[in-house]
This record gives sequence, C-alpha cells and structure tokens, in this order.
Amino acid sequence: MDEFDRIMRTNVRSAYVFTKYVVPTMIKQHDGQVIMTSSITGTIGQAGGVSLYM
Repeated sequence: MDEFDRIMRTNVRSAYVFTKYVVPTMIKQHDGQVIMTSSITGTIGQAGGVSLYM
C-alpha cells in the first residue's frame, strides 16, 4: 500500500495542487487552459521493459 500511496501522491496530488494554485490566477486574467495528459503505457508497460509507474 505504501507504493500505491507514493504513486497517487506523485500522479494525482501533484495535478490537484498544480490546478489549485494556477486556476485562481487564470480566473483573474480571464484566460488560460489546463491540459492534463496521460498514457496507456503507464498501465501496460512496454515490450522488453517495465512500466515507469511501477
């Protein structure tokens, strides 16, 4: 469970904290976009290697 918690802190919490602090400025400026990206590779890995998220 510690590994799961570490991964969630890195991937989910970082996205949340980023938007928490950036969005208020974007609202004041009436401009901006937040684009979150992800990859299926994070769940299936690559041939001959391991997933970087494991």
